[in-house]
Amino acid sequence: MAFPIASLPSTDFKQIGVIPAGIGSPALIRGSADLSTSPGVVVGSLSNASERVANGRSLQAALNWCAINGKYAEMPPGRYEFIAVGRQDRTNIGLHCRKEVPGLIGAGAAVNRGTTLIQYAKNQPVLTIGDVGQNDADSIGQGQFRGYRLGYGVDQSGHIQANGLLLGRICFSNFDDITVSRFASGILFDPYIGICIGASDRQFFFSNLIGRVEVDGAQQSLLSMNANSTGNHWNSLYLGGGTFGRRVALSGPAMWANLSGAEFGSIAQLNIEWCEAPIMLRNDSLALNIDHLHIEGVAPIGLSPSLVRNVAGMLNIRSFRALNCWFNSKFATGTIKIFAGFNDARTSIEQADLRWDGADYHSEATSSLPIDLYKDDRAPSVRGSIFEVGQFQIAGHSGHFKLDSKPQSDSLVGGAKISFFRRYTFDTMLSSTEGVTVTMEDESLTIYGQHKYSRVVATNSFTANRILRLGHRLAANGPGSSSKRLPGDIIQVYRPAESVFDLQVRAHDGASILFTFYSGAPVETEKFFEWSGDDWVLL
Repeated sequence: MAFPIASLPSTDFKQIGVIPAGIGSPALIRGSADLSTSPGVVVGSLSNASERVANGRSLQAALNWCAINGKYAEMPPGRYEFIAVGRQDRTNIGLHCRKEVPGLIGAGAAVNRGTTLIQYAKNQPVLTIGDVGQNDADSIGQGQFRGYRLGYGVDQSGHIQANGLLLGRICFSNFDDITVSRFASGILFDPYIGICIGASDRQFFFSNLIGRVEVDGAQQSLLSMNANSTGNHWNSLYLGGGTFGRRVALSGPAMWANLSGAEFGSIAQLNIEWCEAPIMLRNDSLALNIDHLHIEGVAPIGLSPSLVRNVAGMLNIRSFRALNCWFNSKFATGTIKIFAGFNDARTSIEQADLRWDGADYHSEATSSLPIDLYKDDRAPSVRGSIFEVGQFQIAGHSGHFKLDSKPQSDSLVGGAKISFFRRYTFDTMLSSTEGVTVTMEDESLTIYGQHKYSRVVATNSFTANRILRLGHRLAANGPGSSSKRLPGDIIQVYRPAESVFDLQVRAHDGASILFTFYSGAPVETEKFFEWSGDDWVLL
């Protein structure tokens, strides 16, 4: 089947499947076609639009020849500049590697020594692999695609079909060593979406193995998965690029698994770094599994933005780390949500670490806005989301931190900061932790039974004598405020040496004194208190 393309200056072919008269075949190497030897193809910098149009025509003709003859296409090292304008049904396709081409192999994505493809047409992808039309039967199976850097040579601002790499119907194929670069032309020109998988959910993308992929710039999203998908595995996906003071400004989620009726698959290592976006990772898919998620140097923007938002699907993260994310009123207002869930989303994180190196390291390595670890957005008629975190640490944050956005959560630990817990479970009525560590700085504290097996660390920053009250209810107010703490719960209290002021531990009635850590003690001290079901007992 041949597809019409938009007309090009100085071209006389009318269909993608037809090679222009006078164009010969490229040289064959090991049974593959060397596109650099195809008649009319120029490798290197070109000086004007006419030359780039001719180069685009010649490159497309060589790829068409590979499609007709079932040959792999190889692109040796060098710079390939072109204007390639194509359209399949309602989708712009730029330079098109059709479904009949079994593979497109470059020399690598390394700058100056790999294969670089630079598109000079506006509102066109740099490269489209596979078919993006309405015929569900058109797909690539068991293809090989690797080894190129893609970018633009002209400004693509506002051009919504300027996707750096557009992937169509593809299955059982391998991708590796691919970079979508905002600097491919030497000047910063961002694609609209860095990598767009599927022009719509009419395309399918399944059981593919993706190796190293990098996207360092975009206008809306760095990666968007729109295809009907399942069974894909990504080894290393890096999204973003920059440093302090120089981030990628995005209008949408940095990564968007935008497929509500299908599964994204799994990712071994996902890095989202140096972006300004309202959401860093949004999951609308039925299932997304990530071994390691590293978010660094990002700046959430807008009203109450979030790092990770899960919408009605399963999101499993084995290891999550957020480092030096700039939570600042310059970009955001309200409360920052580390994780957010919608309706019946199910999110599980085995280990999480949030850390800021502070102003001594860099003025933007700070966090001053209030933070909720989790925000549940649901309609009253919906069961509610499930959210669990295993081992968790937070350090270097100067703003207020809560476990979740429910009003009663603010009274979980009173005047203290959470720095660690072994497990946190969200519930629409009463959330809870196990093994929480809370730090008393310079306020008295009441700790409730939502925190099981707690450790309270009293610092040397007291400016007056302070009181630690051990509550006997599950919560200070709302659900749990009428229920007793479970018998057998133990609280450990630690006080360092040479403290200047006293710390008095009192029972739930607020009057009975269980123990006093007196000021001036020469050694550090720790005590354990157990709830019997009726009273607190000093062990």
